[in-house]
Parts: sequence; structure tokens; C-alpha cells
Amino acid sequence: MSKYTAFFLITVISIIVSPVFAQQNQNTQEQEIKSLKKQFSDLQSKLKTVENIEKMELITKLAEANTKLLNADFGRFERELRDSNQKWMWGWVGFFGVIFAVIGLALWFVVKSLIADRVEKNLNGFKEAVAQLDEIKNQIKLLHKGHATTFLKHFDHFELLYNPSSSKQTEILSDDVLFEVFNDEFLPLELRYKAAFLLLDRDYPDIISILLEFINKLVAFESRSEVISNGRDFIYLIGETYKQEAYQGLKKFLNRLLKEDPKCKTWFLTYTALSLADMSLKLELSDSLSLLKMALPVFVVTHRESNLLSKLAVYFDKLGEPDSIKEILAKHVTSEMSIVEKNCLNRLEKHDLEYVNKWKSDKAEGKLGYQKSS
Repeated sequence: MSKYTAFFLITVISIIVSPVFAQQNQNTQEQEIKSLKKQFSDLQSKLKTVENIEKMELITKLAEANTKLLNADFGRFERELRDSNQKWMWGWVGFFGVIFAVIGLALWFVVKSLIADRVEKNLNGFKEAVAQLDEIKNQIKLLHKGHATTFLKHFDHFELLYNPSSSKQTEILSDDVLFEVFNDEFLPLELRYKAAFLLLDRDYPDIISILLEFINKLVAFESRSEVISNGRDFIYLIGETYKQEAYQGLKKFLNRLLKEDPKCKTWFLTYTALSLADMSLKLELSDSLSLLKMALPVFVVTHRESNLLSKLAVYFDKLGEPDSIKEILAKHVTSEMSIVEKNCLNRLEKHDLEYVNKWKSDKAEGKLGYQKSS
């Protein structure tokens, strides 16, 4: 029961009970009844008003509750709807993503295949063009090399060495073409030597190491006659540079010849030892003495090498090796090497004058047995 209903009942009871206590005053009863009726009517009006107010409050509270409930339901609905929409959206995104991925992958393979075919076609065309260009370059090189070989044939070996005008004329030959000539194993060694001489004269990059490598291969060639007649020229060419690189290279080469037994060992050993002795004098080095003493017994010296034989005697003299000078006289000097013989005797006078006098005496009496000319 609400407070308004209780108030109404109390008021009604008061109206009913009040006439009992007021019976002695009957004159005023009617007036009171009228008054009470009026009060009752007023109370009814007030009750209606109170009920209306209470109803309005209840309606308001109900509306508020309904609003909250609706809001709560709407929020839940909104969340559910949003979640549903998201699931729906991601479902379609995934679906279309798979579709697009499949389509994209297919397109990628198609495009890749088309590009690969195009690239391969272009690459094949490029390779063909490069091959044609290389062929043209090779033909040009062959023409230049053919011209160079023809040109070099007209120059004598000594002409290149001692005639400045010859060296001037060869300026038309490029370094690359000369190297092609030198590096051609099918060309005669004489032509290859001329090309090497010009390259060395022009200070071609790494030419000394290239020549050192070349003679290490040349010593094992089967063609003995050509190697013997032309191989020494390459060794002398290296020796005449008078450079440390050349000296160390020939020293290493001589050591190899003393330990190994290649096809043309004897001749190469002679040229290398004589050239090394010449370089030792020029560079004032003495670390080749033991190698040269080991090589001396197996020398095979011709008249052409006689000037180098004299330098070898000078080398032994400077290093105080008279016995090695005696060995030159006894084993290598021929009747045609009078200058070498004289030089050796002059060097020996300060070391062993008695030996020199006996040599001269035996020669005067015809007792000397000169080595036969090689």
C-alpha cells in the first residue's frame, strides 16, 4: 500500500468516526455533513491528483527502466550485429581474398611465363649478337696478327736489337697484337721472340714474369732443334733487363735445371748460367756462386757464348774462385776462343802465377789439348 492510499483511509475513518463524537450538536450535523461531503469531494479530487502523480512517477520510472532495458538490449543487439557484420565481412574478405589470390597466382604464372619467354627470346638474340661480335673481333685479331707476323718476318733479329729505325717502324703494331703473336704456339719461335723483344722494349705489363713462365714451359718441348736454336734468345732477353725480378727468376730456373732432367736441360742450363753470371756482375750480387759452380761442369759452350764465358771468369775472379777459372780454361775454352783464354790467364796471374806460366809453356810446345768446338 502506498503512502497516498494510507492517507486516504485515515481521512475516511476520521470522517466516519467524527459524527459519533458530535451527536449532541445536531444542529450543525447537516452543515458538517455538507462540509464532509465537500471535503470528501475535495479528497477524491486530491486522491485522483495523488494517484495521477503516483501513476506519472511510476510511468516515468517504468519508462526509465524500459529505456535502460532497451538501451541494454540495443547495445547487446548492436554488439551482436557488429560482431555478425564483422564475421560476415571477414568471411567475404577471406572468400574474395582466396579468389583473388588464386586469380593473382594464375596471372603471375602467366605473366612470368610470358616474360620468361620474352626474356629468353631477347637473350638468345643478344647471345647471337655477342657471338657475331666476338667472331668479328676474332677475325679482326687474326687479320692484325697476320699483318704483324708478315711485318715481323722482314726484320732480322739483330736489326731489331741495334737498328733504331727498325724499332720506329714497328710502332704501328699494337701491344695486344704483339702479345697475340708471342702467345701463339703454332708460330715459329723466331717470330715469337721478336714480338717478345718489342713487348719488353715497351715495358709491357708483367712481361718479365710472362717470359719466365714461358721458358719454364719451353724447356720441356719435344722439338729440340728449334728450341736449342731459339730458346737461348729468350733467356738472354730476360737477362738483359738487369732487373731483380729477372735475376731471381733465372736463379730459380737454374736451380730447377740442376735438380731436374727436362728435354733440353744441357743447353738451357748453359744459357741460364752464363746469363745469370752476367746479371750478377751488373747487379753486384754473389748469391748465385754455388749454383754457377754446380753448373760449370755440364756447360756446353759455343763460340757464340764466348763473350759470356769471359764474364763468368770475371765473376769467379771477383769472388776469389781461381779453381773455377781453371775449370773454364780446361773444359770450355777452344782454340777459337783466344780472347776468353787470354782473359782467364790474366785473371789467374794474381792467384796462381805458376799455373799461368805452365799453361803458356805447354801451349808454346803444342802440349795443350783444347776442347773441340761445339
